[in-house]
Amino acid sequence: VRFAPTNPSTFKTDDSVALTLDLKNTPELLIRIYRLNARNILSKQQAAISTAIDLDGVVPNVQRNLTYAQKSDLRHRESIQLPELEGQGVWIVEVLAGGQRSRALVQKGQLASILEISDAGQLVRIVNAQGDDVPTATVLIGEREFQPEKDGWILIPFDQTTQLKNMLLVDGTFAVLEPFNHLGEAYELRADFLITPQSILSGNRSAVVVRTQLLAHNQPIPLENLRDIELHARSIDLDGVSNTQVFKNLKLDENQELTQEFNVPPRLAGI
Repeated sequence: VRFAPTNPSTFKTDDSVALTLDLKNTPELLIRIYRLNARNILSKQQAAISTAIDLDGVVPNVQRNLTYAQKSDLRHRESIQLPELEGQGVWIVEVLAGGQRSRALVQKGQLASILEISDAGQLVRIVNAQGDDVPTATVLIGEREFQPEKDGWILIPFDQTTQLKNMLLVDGTFAVLEPFNHLGEAYELRADFLITPQSILSGNRSAVVVRTQLLAHNQPIPLENLRDIELHARSIDLDGVSNTQVFKNLKLDENQELTQEFNVPPRLAGI
């Protein structure tokens, strides 16, 4: 008694499930169906569920017998309808005959993640197999569960360091395990400076145009996250004496450059 290798292991949530068995010398067949709490199992073992799962002492949700009249030496293939497998979930289907046992793992439904980066951390949106949002779904990392915001995104704050972890996408007792590269905090401020050389005249005032960009893991984030912004203009004269002008409480805007005037020291050698 064994399940045919052509059986699928995943089905759509609304699909009817039928599994094919290869049988020989099985006048009677016992079917046991176990509905699994995928959330609890995956959360505990942090590895994919397999047919080797220990079900000793677990009472099956459904148990029924089938009989066949084929001769004992005749191999035959049978399709078994499993209407008990309703809705989204994960099941173990176990068949027993003549002291032999065979198992199949059946999953109905699917969850997947869409990832983005924000200024506060990583954003996760959970979708089903059709790409539709699942508003009731949550993310479980270790012992911590993250709920969706009003816009449907789930915020996972940056960690102290980047680490590869397991992430559970959870909807009720149904869950899917995914690898998750939990990013550590890493911000970068980029700036380009433009000064017109003809304006650099000793004793005069000149201006520098600054274009800035703030990034988290190479993804642009709003400049409004910055506080206490200062611009330091350091100059050196021909005698090697340095001077620094500090401009405080500056405001940066993604839509326009910052223009800041400064004094050009006498006998300027570099700035």
